[in-house]
Amino acid sequence: MAGPTTIRVDGLRELLRVTDQLPKTVKREVRNELRRVAEPVRADAQALFLARVSADPKKTRYGVSVRKVGTISVEQRVKGKDRNPARRRPKFTDLVWDRSLEPAADRNQAQVVAGFNRVLDTLERKWRVG
Repeated sequence: MAGPTTIRVDGLRELLRVTDQLPKTVKREVRNELRRVAEPVRADAQALFLARVSADPKKTRYGVSVRKVGTISVEQRVKGKDRNPARRRPKFTDLVWDRSLEPAADRNQAQVVAGFNRVLDTLERKWRVG
């Protein structure tokens, strides 16, 4: 399984901690918005993988995870027998990283930053105190 492309945002950990104290629907909404911010990177990485590494759509499952430690990760997800460490190909991880995840993150950096600004502006408008 390829290593994740991680987007680090200052203050994200604190934001996620605050959402833990809010109703579950609000927490879910915030996390979904954060996943949407990373969606262009996920889609681009998947397309690059199909074009440059493998045309097998079963190996192109990419997902976005929002973690409590303050990171949002785009990662290739592997199911079934390929999860077995004995079957993994160590150089394949580097190949996936070099040819799909890293270029996708670089190409979509401005879009991700704009997405985070949009999410933060929305949160500020919704929950402005005072």
